[in-house]
Order: sequence, then C-alpha cells, then structure tokens
Amino acid sequence: MALGKPVMCYIRESDMKHIPAQMDKDLPIIRVKKETLYEKLKDVLDNKESLATIAHRSRKFVEEWHDPKKIAQEIIADYQRCLQHKKGNNSSDGRYA
Repeated sequence: MALGKPVMCYIRESDMKHIPAQMDKDLPIIRVKKETLYEKLKDVLDNKESLATIAHRSRKFVEEWHDPKKIAQEIIADYQRCLQHKKGNNSSDGRYA
C-alpha cells in the first residue's frame, strides 16, 4: 500500500470493530473471501481504470494512518496516561499499587 499498490485480502468483519470508524471508511483494501476471489479478480481485470484510484487511495491511507511519527506520538501519550493513572494509585508507602 505504501508503494501505491492495490491490495486484496480477507478481513474478518468482527475485527473491524477494533479500528476507528474513519479508518475503516478510508481503508482501500479490496476485500475478498475464498468464495469471491475469482469474481473480484475478474472485476479488477475488467475495470483496470479503478486500480489507479485504489492505488492513490492506498498511498494516501498509509500516509494518514501509518505515519511513524504520529504512531510514536500516540504511543508516548498512551504511556503517559498509564503513568499518570499509576501515580494516582500510589500506596501510602510510596510504592505503586
């Protein structure tokens, strides 16, 4: 996707609840199942012009959702929240609970 390549894969619908709704909406993956793989490949080959759009959306998706600096900032913020929560739960002897 980072190279602007269209991607086809199987994604369990139940797993989608773990990602933000906007990320799901932006996700440019062509979703397939073993039962639909042939039809989806045929659709892609019959509509090659759609590949350019998907390729563009793929690169844009990676830039938006997989930016290493954004991810690092989010992880730092998560750790800081955990540390603040832990400090708020100090025991009377000065050790963390």
